[in-house]
Amino acid sequence: MLLEIFQSIPNEHAVLELIQRFDKLIKKYAMLLKYEDAYNDMRLFFIELIISMSKNEVGKKEDAIIVKYIAASMKNHYIKLSKQTENEPIVFSDLSDEQLHYIEEELSYSPSNNIAEVLPCRNALTKWEYQVLFLVFVENIPVSRIALLSNKSRQAVNQTKIKALNKIKNATE
Repeated sequence: MLLEIFQSIPNEHAVLELIQRFDKLIKKYAMLLKYEDAYNDMRLFFIELIISMSKNEVGKKEDAIIVKYIAASMKNHYIKLSKQTENEPIVFSDLSDEQLHYIEEELSYSPSNNIAEVLPCRNALTKWEYQVLFLVFVENIPVSRIALLSNKSRQAVNQTKIKALNKIKNATE
């Protein structure tokens, strides 16, 4: 059935029929992309895909093979678009008041002011263990960087971190 439609692709009715048949797949990936023109982008890619498939001659392939190829191509295109949109900056003027308020709250949070909340078992830790946990979890400094700055091995810093976490775990139980 699909093979017959692909063979009559220059006919715009054939293209429209294929779009209707694969519309759920197009909508699925468009909704996952979560941006305004995602549906149009996915549909445009689908049209380009079916035209290129008809030019390359689908041959006498079974419908299942054609459907799997289209599904895989759509998924790969979705992944490509999601990676592109992942790194796009967010314009504050496009955000709602509620979203702006949430962002302001998150930005106003200062870890150094709330260290008691972050590391509640300060008394159970040595000064070095406390420093390692603070640098790793509050300041987001990698263990390798802490090791370099403190002239210790990464293994020693990592063991200190694990030991401190176990102390906190035991103190809170």
